[in-house]
Amino acid sequence: MQQKQQRPTALFSVCAPSDLQGLERWEAHLHPLEQAGALSVWSAHHLQAGTDRGKLLHDHLDQADLIVLLLSADFFADDECCSLMERALARAPHPFASPSCCLPRDAVTCVHTVAI
Repeated sequence: MQQKQQRPTALFSVCAPSDLQGLERWEAHLHPLEQAGALSVWSAHHLQAGTDRGKLLHDHLDQADLIVLLLSADFFADDECCSLMERALARAPHPFASPSCCLPRDAVTCVHTVAI
């Protein structure tokens, strides 16, 4: 009997441009799950020059199983971040049913410590 291949959980991360270093650390810690085929990680820093930024961001956000928002003061000051947050929260009929996870930027270190 052949085993059914499961697709990896699609994770979409959003951060303010000034928080890119924290996002890269977050994604580095998720890399073993990607290698194991359990997770597919995507964020805006995977965009390539010449691509339609808005369309790709919305497409990946709409297809994500899990959305992680790395929150900071800069996140809330950035119009694109706020727009993506609103779109993420609007995906679910009930706010608590949303596939989103909001982390304060400084909490990423704690998450990594627990995950190790």
